[in-house]
Amino acid sequence: MNVFACLVHEEPACVGDLVANLRHLDPDSGLVLYNGGPDPMLLQSLPTRDGSVIVHPDPRTMSWGDLLDFALDCMRFAATAFDYTTITMVDSDQLLVAPGWSAAVGAAVRDQPDAGLFGTTTVSESTTSGIDPLTTARAESHLWYPILATLPGGTGVYPQWTFWPSTVVTRAASDALVSLFERDDVIHARQCTRVLATEEILIPTFVRAAGFLTVASPESFAYVRFRHEYSERDVATAMATPGTYWMHPIPRRYDHPLRRAIREARGAHARPV
Repeated sequence: MNVFACLVHEEPACVGDLVANLRHLDPDSGLVLYNGGPDPMLLQSLPTRDGSVIVHPDPRTMSWGDLLDFALDCMRFAATAFDYTTITMVDSDQLLVAPGWSAAVGAAVRDQPDAGLFGTTTVSESTTSGIDPLTTARAESHLWYPILATLPGGTGVYPQWTFWPSTVVTRAASDALVSLFERDDVIHARQCTRVLATEEILIPTFVRAAGFLTVASPESFAYVRFRHEYSERDVATAMATPGTYWMHPIPRRYDHPLRRAIREARGAHARPV
């Protein structure tokens, strides 16, 4: 099965909206809610249903640009709570716009049994890429090369990158990542790194280093972008576009026109969970 790992940190009504959206459009997936914000009471009033929605019992406060521990915590916890095959990373300002996500991911895993990650890129970015996290990562090759040299993928995999929302990691790769990031040398390197968006660099890099493939996601990413402003017309177009399952970013206001348009179009729910 697929599990959604959802990082939430504000606006309880929007957290309920996200849960209702995921449960309506992909009821076969499990769901872990991870409170990465400063308010420990954020999820107290949110009901869980039939064991498919579980609140992470020991979350840490997250900072933008360093969500690696959120991912690892959810991988570790999901292994105890679900018999899962894939875990999909979901931001609090992200919604499904179409059904069928877990089926599409399952088909991708069957087609690519050696894959460990499904994301936006399949190979190392070129040295001319201007993506900020990659620029910082390249300057730190000396920090990571001694570690990568001990792994099947070697130093040639460094650095990898994928845009984070809707990134999928397989269970086998998740287990490998949890183990790798408990190594003393990796812990030390993390303490020294200045990489921006650790989750976007280190997760795909270590998936490749562990000997897995990184493969193009079944998500088109046409409507999963960085700080983009969408219109209600974009919602309708996204819903009609094959290979489009997600939209991000969606402002975290329950009454925002984009959220309302998705709720009304899909008949998901009239009120937050």
